[in-house]
Amino acid sequence: MSVEAMAFVWKLKLPHDEKFVLLAYADNANDNGGNIFPALLTVAKKTGYSKRSVQDITKKLETHGFLVRNGKSKHATTLWRIPMAEIAMAEQNQPSMSQSATPSMLQTATKPSLTTNQPSIEEDDDLIKRTDILSKLYQESFGAVTALVKNLLRNVAISYPDQSWYAPAFEVAAKNNGRSLSYVEKILENWKRDGKPKNGKKPQLSIEEKIRRFVEA
Repeated sequence: MSVEAMAFVWKLKLPHDEKFVLLAYADNANDNGGNIFPALLTVAKKTGYSKRSVQDITKKLETHGFLVRNGKSKHATTLWRIPMAEIAMAEQNQPSMSQSATPSMLQTATKPSLTTNQPSIEEDDDLIKRTDILSKLYQESFGAVTALVKNLLRNVAISYPDQSWYAPAFEVAAKNNGRSLSYVEKILENWKRDGKPKNGKKPQLSIEEKIRRFVEA
């Protein structure tokens, strides 16, 4: 149980059901908002919601960035974190945000490397253009682009500068029902590592790459 994480969630401008479920997750967090791995049934018992309702609300929280996946726990449940620092930073950048403007603040599901203390990068025209493209795709796929979402999309644009990949990545995510930015980022990460598939076919890995992955597995 983390008093710090729960106190942080209490201050957020969220719909009642999202705040209540997020509080249940925070009750299992460490002081940094991480290491959260309760089963859906556990959260359902704490909140009084059905397991299906908790699943739907959890998906909303992930889509808007209040919960970020961090792999699997030793119990094989999803490991989550509440990105407290990123949310606080977004609120500082836009302190006048109202609840009506942000029913939830962001997706993200994004991995920590894309959401924490990126080096300062000048906002050149090309970066702004790539961020705008991602913002439009995000809005069409997931909903409103808040200040925090915009910051995460900018980080994606920095990490994956080939804008020709953006629309196909969102299309693949939609096809696989991956309704979160973290899912889109995972696709881009795989393409950056393995090469973008051509005509729907994955590129063949070299023998050296296959050996490297086998050793690292």
